[in-house]
Amino acid sequence: MKLRWAWKLAALAILSMVPVALAQGPGGMAGPAMYPPPGAMGGPPPGMYGPPGMMPAGYAQGGPEAYGPMMPGGMGGAPPMDMAVPAGCPQCGGAGCEACGGGGRPHGLANGLLGDVLGCIAPYPDGGCAAPRWFDFSLEFMQLRREDPGRNTQFTSLGLGGPDTGAPIVLQTDNLDFDLESGFRFTALGQIGPASSVEFTFYGLFFYDDQQTVFSANNDLYSVVSDFGQLPAGGFAETDESDLQSIRYKSQFDNFEVNYRQRWQAPNCRYQGSWLAGIRYFKLKEDFNYLTQSTANGTVLNPRNAQFYTNSHNNLIGGQIGGDMWICLIPGLRMGGEAKFGVYGNHYNVDNTIRADSTDQVFLEELSTSDVAFIGQADLMATYRINYQWTLKVGYQFLYVDGVALASEQFNTTPPALVFPTAPNAREPFTNDNGRLFYHGYSVGAEFCW
Repeated sequence: MKLRWAWKLAALAILSMVPVALAQGPGGMAGPAMYPPPGAMGGPPPGMYGPPGMMPAGYAQGGPEAYGPMMPGGMGGAPPMDMAVPAGCPQCGGAGCEACGGGGRPHGLANGLLGDVLGCIAPYPDGGCAAPRWFDFSLEFMQLRREDPGRNTQFTSLGLGGPDTGAPIVLQTDNLDFDLESGFRFTALGQIGPASSVEFTFYGLFFYDDQQTVFSANNDLYSVVSDFGQLPAGGFAETDESDLQSIRYKSQFDNFEVNYRQRWQAPNCRYQGSWLAGIRYFKLKEDFNYLTQSTANGTVLNPRNAQFYTNSHNNLIGGQIGGDMWICLIPGLRMGGEAKFGVYGNHYNVDNTIRADSTDQVFLEELSTSDVAFIGQADLMATYRINYQWTLKVGYQFLYVDGVALASEQFNTTPPALVFPTAPNAREPFTNDNGRLFYHGYSVGAEFCW
């Protein structure tokens, strides 16, 4: 019994000495014993806070109250965070080496070259692959090429008779070539229900323009208007025995859409997409000009000439259906595609204006009718999320239109007697709405989420 009480008294005596140890610093100095004596494992290096006995500069500037509540012994709490002991270098254990620059902290690529480089360019991953595809506004710069100027028409031969006599054709619509033209696309969305939205899309302001001109110093260019100088014999004064003939083709289109879109997501969240239904309005405006000039039938200063102007306006409106599908490559990076198609009613107008020096008359012809047209569109896209609000977007587009009146295909090769009194045949008005358009090109833009 006496031995048991002796052990309890010894334990109480040891515990009663703990506050005293906490209150005594190295050398008996009052203060918190935050660190072991200099040189002990885990303590600060000798001289870290200046010569022995000197307090850190932070204590002199802000006083002990700046570092937390008072501890037994009268000194303040823990030193500021920027005075904390640096984490030891895994190469040298804090002794200093090339890997840590001698300071004990590791430097360089902590995750290896590939890991750190990809970490710098990795997309914003918030929500992972389950994050829904959504944006409020999208703006894209586009460049599209138009592949086909329309059905070929031969306009000028080098020599009398044209193909009937073996004279080569030197000017025709196949000589025209449209380059890449710039435009933009804007899309705005409004949510109307769970995973459903109404979106408005506009893209356009694409303007295509090409011109081809041929010259002859011998004045032996002959026009299709006179069947290459055969009807009437020798042709017309303004269109044959020419030294210059030229064609020019201008085309532009604008596209407007309002669609209802319903989104879906696969159970594994890696795939998601939508289906849509809506209304599209497609406007196509074109001008085709044909110019002939003859100094042989006039003078160098006052040549004989004729101008043929053809304008066509197509207005397509109708319903369309479609959808898109996306795959999540990694969180924040997606690839996908979209397809839309529809049948449209096309109301179009064709205007012809013809002038010639032989008379002071101007021939005007206005035609209007309606027919059915088709539009199909396919887009390939990729998105890269920068942050919560902004996402980069790149893509490649294909647009096909069938059943339109192209200006180059409305050219009537029969001249009107009002302007060419010696024309052997009566002119019969006509329109052709079997024209086709094919555009393709890339887009670069950004999506914004409010």
